[in-house]
Amino acid sequence: MKTYTECKKAASGVRLLGAVSGAVLIALAAARATAADSPQTADAAGQQLAANTGVPMLSEVTVTAQHVTENSQRVPIPITTVTPTQLQVSGAVSFKTLSDAVPAITTPGTFWANSYIRGVGTDSSSPNVEPAVATYVDDVYEPSSYALAGMAFTDVSQIAVLKGPQGTLFGRNTTGGVIQITTADPKQQFGGHASLGFGNYDTVEAKSYLTGGVTRDLAADLGVVYDMQGRGWGYDPPFGRRINWHHDVAARSKWLYSPSDATRVTTTLDFTNFTSDGANNQMLPGSFAPQDTTVGFPGKYNCLCIPNVGDVQQFSGALNIQHQFGGLEGVSITSYRNVSGKWSSDSANVPEFYNISENHNDADYLTQELRLHNANPGRIRWQVGAFFFGANSHLDPQATAGTKVGHGGYQGNFGNQTTRSTSLFGQATGEITAATHLTLGLRYTDETLDGYSWSSTSAGAIYSGPFYGKIISKPWTYRAALDHQFTSNLLGYVSYDHGFKGGGFNLSSPSAAPFYPEQLDAYQAGLKTEFLQHRMRLNVATFYYDFKDLQVTIVPGGGAQIDTNAASARNYGADADLDFAATDHLTLSASLSYLKAYYVSYPDAEGFTPAGKPILLADAAGKMLPYSPRFSGSLAGNYDLPTSVGEFKSSVSVSYQDDYVVSPTEQPVAPEYFLLNASVEWWSNADEPFGVRLWGRNLTSSYYIANLISSSNGWYGTYASPRTYGITLMKNF
Repeated sequence: MKTYTECKKAASGVRLLGAVSGAVLIALAAARATAADSPQTADAAGQQLAANTGVPMLSEVTVTAQHVTENSQRVPIPITTVTPTQLQVSGAVSFKTLSDAVPAITTPGTFWANSYIRGVGTDSSSPNVEPAVATYVDDVYEPSSYALAGMAFTDVSQIAVLKGPQGTLFGRNTTGGVIQITTADPKQQFGGHASLGFGNYDTVEAKSYLTGGVTRDLAADLGVVYDMQGRGWGYDPPFGRRINWHHDVAARSKWLYSPSDATRVTTTLDFTNFTSDGANNQMLPGSFAPQDTTVGFPGKYNCLCIPNVGDVQQFSGALNIQHQFGGLEGVSITSYRNVSGKWSSDSANVPEFYNISENHNDADYLTQELRLHNANPGRIRWQVGAFFFGANSHLDPQATAGTKVGHGGYQGNFGNQTTRSTSLFGQATGEITAATHLTLGLRYTDETLDGYSWSSTSAGAIYSGPFYGKIISKPWTYRAALDHQFTSNLLGYVSYDHGFKGGGFNLSSPSAAPFYPEQLDAYQAGLKTEFLQHRMRLNVATFYYDFKDLQVTIVPGGGAQIDTNAASARNYGADADLDFAATDHLTLSASLSYLKAYYVSYPDAEGFTPAGKPILLADAAGKMLPYSPRFSGSLAGNYDLPTSVGEFKSSVSVSYQDDYVVSPTEQPVAPEYFLLNASVEWWSNADEPFGVRLWGRNLTSSYYIANLISSSNGWYGTYASPRTYGITLMKNF
């Protein structure tokens, strides 16, 4: 297995920063060349010229990264947006595959779905541990990585990835960033779409979305997804079964009541059930199971283990009330979510009944947010708000059974964590000059976590605990940003953010110490530009992160994860996004990210050999952080061709992710990989058209890791899907 060298790091960094610098200089030169007049005059003239000459233009992208609708190019935050077309082209059909559309995101997990952005994230499978990259669906916080694992994209209108801490407006647990998922709003006019697809591995996928008016002031919609992969792409010889299959059912409905132009009331209900055979871990090449040394690498996508199963369901309801009071606009968002599930996995990764973990968990979440902002701002735009988050997470229990398990062959870990978090926040953006703005934001959070856990035998006799704990945190998070509009098409900005992520308790390992909050200071600078008469858009950002008490997840043995704290860490790098309207019919896009992330101090860090023997490090200083690929990037193209017999659309995308590590020993290494996805489709010219799509994902059948573990049970992991392909029939209403 290979290791990283400082030479490779330095050389790679110089090449990337040189390329980014060159791109920035080109963007500045092009933008200044179009800025002979005032910014507003040049912008209007450029758009009028494009309209008069038929020059293709990129569409304006609007986001709500600061809780108000704005042109993305005017927001001093690094943002990557993804459209439904881009999701389709990249093969990102669910939250777990979002990294196919945004390579800067790494999404490890099997039964759960976590995200890393710029090397910041959480890899815990514990139901009480919230991700460091927060996900919001229609402004509603989604705190459960289990619920995200079953999220399928059906009626999505946009996904915006906000990079860096967003603690002022989005609050706790956003040290890595925020993923904003926006779904379509109901419409009064009847409409919708439906599709039915068939793919290899006995895959059937059906989607439908309908919307229409119920009364003059009330509109509703309903989106449904059925996704079944009936045959797995791997094999478990000892039990003669196929592995790596899934079955997903989801439904989502929104009801929009608009009694006046000043008031909107939206009610949302959703349900998801995600079933799979879960984490069929296979030993990596060169590793073997310590409890049965005859078990080694079983071949691609295979395993030699006891059958696993995972079954997670969630349901939720949300109420969003927006009302305009003269020059003020208020928002109230109330939500409730329940996530429950069970999963089992073979912790020993052997066909014998040595060590089987079975996890039953249940969690309830309640949120209430109030926001108020000036709807018609002058020189100062401001907003204030309050947010409450309550959670009750149960582990009932995580049981381990088998002939190699102590306490009579059974150990049950039970636990409960309650979270109560209240915060007040405010942010204001003021004009220093017509082109220069200063943004200041502040948030205060009062958070209390109570933990209670114990371990017992099959007869109910408690042999460890009960343990009680309380963690109280009262952090301040804040933001300062300065942006300047050099021309109508060129925005430059610098920012400083202080972020916070709450701690928690190791419910699945009751005797383990709790983990405490982490803090992050982030410094960012970027440019956002459009040139060539709005045909090309280039956004570039650099960042420097300084962590204190970084939270890390380890697997010391027995299959149970433990969350703990490292002393400090540092991340820095750059990323760039490029979009180009080459012709009226051809659109190209590209992205590139460079990242260096390492521990500054991590005393008494631990890793493992391929045989599961511990490797103790006095200090992991200088070692790479987990899930931090040095390079990642993508290229994509869309070509549309209208004809007399219908419209033809073709798409192709290539994404790349560099190798990364998961252990402070920098072993094992998840290898680099490329993904190639493509599709071609035809649509009729009818008023309510129908279409046919041929699609393929991972066409080169790259063999890449979805989840990698280094523990006392050796080196093992699960792999993402091989080549998949199929046909989809589509109908619009």
